[in-house]
Amino acid sequence: LIVSSTLMFNRYLELSLLDALYFVVVTVATVGYGDINLLEASAPLKVFGIAMIMFGALTLALMFGLVTDAIVGARLVRALGQYPVPRRDHVVVCGVGTTGSTIIEALSEAGVRCVAVERDEDALDAAFVKRLRLPVIIGDMSAGTTLDGLRLGSARALLAVTKDDMANLQCALLAQARAPGLRVVLRMFDPDLAARVERGTGIYLSRSVSALAAPAFVAAIFGRRPAAVLPIGAEVLQIVDLTAEGETDVRTLEETCQARVIAVGSVPFPVLDMTIVPGDEMRVVGTSRGLVQLARHVAPSALTATSHVDETRGETSH
Repeated sequence: LIVSSTLMFNRYLELSLLDALYFVVVTVATVGYGDINLLEASAPLKVFGIAMIMFGALTLALMFGLVTDAIVGARLVRALGQYPVPRRDHVVVCGVGTTGSTIIEALSEAGVRCVAVERDEDALDAAFVKRLRLPVIIGDMSAGTTLDGLRLGSARALLAVTKDDMANLQCALLAQARAPGLRVVLRMFDPDLAARVERGTGIYLSRSVSALAAPAFVAAIFGRRPAAVLPIGAEVLQIVDLTAEGETDVRTLEETCQARVIAVGSVPFPVLDMTIVPGDEMRVVGTSRGLVQLARHVAPSALTATSHVDETRGETSH
């Protein structure tokens, strides 16, 4: 409007471009000073000037309305304990139970903005939502209308982590259909079903929580302190801490066990010839079987807990 009007007055009123722009701006803003006017202009130019004033006033009203709504609306939403969905780079977490809350807490600490979707409003912890300034959408996550307001096209990822396998799967498929490039992570209780879903649907990641937790429980039984559990394809690797009880070296451990030593004391990624002495703290990574093999070599007492448990169970059964 401003550009076309400026060119119009530049040509037909014989004003310079700067004067024409000045005239258009003061006219649209309805603060004209009268130094330039259309009193002596032709009838078509006067009609154009009237239309410019009307459209200019309408445009200004719309612009101020949008700005005011954005500022006041955001403040009002926060005052009522609700927070707007981020425009981009957020993670949508469907299901705010124990697992969902833990994920949101960890992501928030890492500086990642989250949006929660929960079917049951009573299940929400108001203090948790307020502390994290967490946007919450109340509704059925398997309904398309609920997902439409989550800005999935610009989100980092969507995690479906409720206790209902079918609801998680339906939500994941709907999200994938609406945003094909979206990274979707799916929680399922059945390990076999989780693997089949990942292979058959193209969902980025489908995991069974019980399958991920099992190696950590096995590690605890053997007296190890699991630092992390890493699912890699069909395998699950554990990073655990052990205290050496005998003397050996890194090469011997890695050549005889399906595990790798990633730190000895304060030395990360030790060389193969490094000697390990009793009392050294080790951080190792491997499968459950590989870690058991390694424990037999360097920390056999860690395995006695298992024998003790088996003996106790045997006595109880008798």
